[in-house]
Amino acid sequence: MDLDPDHSSARADQETLRRVLLNALEQAGLPGPPPELPLPLHPAAAQAARERTLTRELAQHLNTAARTADGLVEWPVELSDSWQPADRATFASAVRLLAAVWPQMLDELRATVSQVTLLGAPPTDATALGVAVIDRQCLAATPAGLPASVRLAEALVHEGTRCRGAAEVAARGTTTAEPSDRPVALARCVLLYERLLSAGPAAEPAMEERYGRLRAELGAMAGGGGARG
Repeated sequence: MDLDPDHSSARADQETLRRVLLNALEQAGLPGPPPELPLPLHPAAAQAARERTLTRELAQHLNTAARTADGLVEWPVELSDSWQPADRATFASAVRLLAAVWPQMLDELRATVSQVTLLGAPPTDATALGVAVIDRQCLAATPAGLPASVRLAEALVHEGTRCRGAAEVAARGTTTAEPSDRPVALARCVLLYERLLSAGPAAEPAMEERYGRLRAELGAMAGGGGARG
């Protein structure tokens, strides 16, 4: 996966998974949704396409979802946890921040992420296709003063990149995640902070501290190298 976000290739992977899913449903003799099944695919549909695990219940669910879809939306997510109004405001602020400093990254996220799920602990390395798993702590500022919107934007970049890598691998017909996803996700977070610090009227100490920590992590992962650009 490239370091630079790419909406077109992300969309192409989703279209490949959609074709795989529709073909598999047809071959299994199951009722499938129409070809215009909305993208990005629902996580259950993407997982079924990757693992070829098809059931009549899934086919009926996808058919219903396709009929009730109301077209494209600004940010195609399912807020599957009990998000409070303040949480939703933070989420909207993070999306606006990404739109302002890195619209290409936001475009790739829109082509890849179909669901955002909150956890009460940091996410594990396991990533379901299309699901960005976010630690609920990201919805609050850090004691050092890093804003919640910035923390959530970073989490969306990190988790969205992992979703992107998983979809890319699945579109090629394999089922295991690539180890290269993690350094790409970390490098993109470094680039996010570079953009944030460049866009601000003055360097924010909390952002500078987080940026430095991420660069150190990336340098250790790369054996002493860093990421700029």
